[in-house]
Amino acid sequence: MSKYQYTALYERLSRDDELQGESNSITNQKQLLEDYAKKHGFDPVRHFTDDGISGTTFDRKGFKAMIEEVLEGNISTIIVKDMSRFGRDYLKVGYYTEIMFVEKGVRFIAVNNNIDSANQTDSDFTPFLNIMNEWYARDSSRKISAVFTDRMERGLRCSGAIPYGYYRKPDDKQTLYVDEEAAKVVRRIFDMVVQGYSYNEIIRIFHDEKILIPAEYERIHSPSDCRHNPVPDPYMWNSTTLGYIIHRQEYLGHTVLKKSKGISYKSKKRVNVAAEDQMVFKNTHEPIIDEETWKLANKIKARKKKTPYAEDPFNLTGLLYCADCGSKLIRHDAQPTTREKMDSDRAYCCGMYRKGVNKVCTMHYVKRNDMLELIRKAIQRASKYSITNEQEFREKIMAELSVKQELDDSENEEKRTSAENRMQELDVLIGKLYETYAMEKIAPKQYERLMSQYNAEYEELEALVAELSPRTEECDPKSDMESFITLAKKYADFEELTPLMVSEFIDKIIVHESNGIRGFGRKQKIEIYFNFIGQFIPPIPEEEIREEAKKQAAIQAEKNRIRAEKRKATLVRYNAKREKRLEELRLAAESGDPEAKAQYEEHCRKEEEKRERSKAYFKERYRREQEKYAKTKALAEQGDPQAIELLAEYDRRIAYRKKRVSEQGKAKRRAEKEVRANMTLITANA
Repeated sequence: MSKYQYTALYERLSRDDELQGESNSITNQKQLLEDYAKKHGFDPVRHFTDDGISGTTFDRKGFKAMIEEVLEGNISTIIVKDMSRFGRDYLKVGYYTEIMFVEKGVRFIAVNNNIDSANQTDSDFTPFLNIMNEWYARDSSRKISAVFTDRMERGLRCSGAIPYGYYRKPDDKQTLYVDEEAAKVVRRIFDMVVQGYSYNEIIRIFHDEKILIPAEYERIHSPSDCRHNPVPDPYMWNSTTLGYIIHRQEYLGHTVLKKSKGISYKSKKRVNVAAEDQMVFKNTHEPIIDEETWKLANKIKARKKKTPYAEDPFNLTGLLYCADCGSKLIRHDAQPTTREKMDSDRAYCCGMYRKGVNKVCTMHYVKRNDMLELIRKAIQRASKYSITNEQEFREKIMAELSVKQELDDSENEEKRTSAENRMQELDVLIGKLYETYAMEKIAPKQYERLMSQYNAEYEELEALVAELSPRTEECDPKSDMESFITLAKKYADFEELTPLMVSEFIDKIIVHESNGIRGFGRKQKIEIYFNFIGQFIPPIPEEEIREEAKKQAAIQAEKNRIRAEKRKATLVRYNAKREKRLEELRLAAESGDPEAKAQYEEHCRKEEEKRERSKAYFKERYRREQEKYAKTKALAEQGDPQAIELLAEYDRRIAYRKKRVSEQGKAKRRAEKEVRANMTLITANA
């Protein structure tokens, strides 16, 4: 028994009709195909329809359903109005009509083109029709793209999408107006990012407060513009949405066009356009976010951060950089034994060192609390100086920025010239290589390898030249300086450092390796670069210099005290061990041990020699001092002021020495008297 088959009537229209139901063209196509099928005895029939779908794509619901039926073997004949209704991609159309339908035994008829696959003569012209249909699609796509490009170049919007926080009036499709209810959420998102909140924290807070996501907000407040289906949880934000809001320049009051483009008229896929190739029209509508907040939020989110402890409001990852290898410093937290020690144990170290990659760098260890204190002092000094010495600050900053700009321009020009010269050399090399290959003097594989290397290097140099080329929009030093002064006045006389202040003031921090061991004497160079003005070290006030000198003197005195105590303790331990060893040796000698007796006698002999040498030394020293004293006294009697001052110092030392000797003698005599009294008492008792 043969399988049941039917005739498929396929209709397609590339744009929607204004009618509520199917378009008139679809209706006309159906009527034409039904009349043709009835006239030529094709029965039964089934319609497959795609309304509003382009012929360049074959991802159509009706078309795919028809092809599935073909693969199942349920269709014997396919009838279309003309070849353009079937599709406008001649390669794919050719595959279906020349290969698939032939293999499946399906007859294909295009009524208006007089094409019937059952008649081979009629099918000879089919490929040319397919090419013409595709050319029409390509030409239409090119014309439509030109229209859109012209509109975008004039700053006109071509998309119906409206940024969250704005709305459009029915009579004005181009201007955006601020939706205050949604704009409050946008401002809050930016403020929370600037304050250091992570996306996950913002998502959790918004969900707890039941703040609608943008899609659900649009569905409720602008149902006519909404193209989203309801979601299970209308309060569940995601990091993609937050990141999209943070990066949109529309919140600055700008219109941004050409953010994406199609890869081909045959595909619906779109790719993002690089930022430098987008069309930006500034100040076209009311802004929601000021430029400084927008830049700061994007700068903060551009840093890759790792947050081991969510309760730590200060996360300096992304601000600290190694001075030697240039990598970022990462968290290096010891395991705290108590909750109180957690903050004091937090630190940062070089990321390259932490990875342990061939030990190419050193640790560059710096404690978190020390770094925060250093940042606080740096901000206080720079802010105070910029406010109290505003004119001098302006002159210093302008001079430093001018010098830096000249150095950067000179260096960039040198690099750009070198890159352009190398590009010219590569042009010559590529030409010679092609000539050599054309004359068959080089193997194809070697030619391809060399050409690939040259092309890769050429592309890198092109990118470098574009990066180093003079910019049309240079940053304004005066504007940056004013921004810093405004920021300094905003936080005038602050006492406590906040995460927001760190984000607003600090651009980056360069950490050098330390010298010395941890504790006393450890020194480490830290370079702090501010936003707007770069590295700036204000003059240190005299009071602060004196305070620092006192602090260093106290530290040195403490070091000396600790060192003296250590020496004293070491000497006490040494003398105790020595006395114990000598006592044991003396007792052994008295007990008749010949070896111990010989060692003890040798020890006594050496001690006697040492005492004699000491007596001779002090005697000679005393003689020299007497000679020096006599000479100084003679000069003093002649009126030499320096000799008079020195003689007074000698007299003071002599008096102090006599007093000390006298006190020591008295103490010795008191001790001897006490010993004699004790001995007398012991004898009397005996």
